[in-house]
Amino acid sequence: MAALEKTCVDAMTAHFHRVAVLMPPGEGERYLAIVMPRIIDFDHRGAPYVQVRH
Repeated sequence: MAALEKTCVDAMTAHFHRVAVLMPPGEGERYLAIVMPRIIDFDHRGAPYVQVRH
């Protein structure tokens, strides 16, 4: 399970970084600041919560 979880988190991390480089620099950095903390402790019980809280 740990190996699969690492594979999943690594794939999400790579995907988010690929998405961020398609954005203007400031927006890409903001996007990563929002999504990356949510995958650090991802528990695989559903999709990571990425909605921005105001």
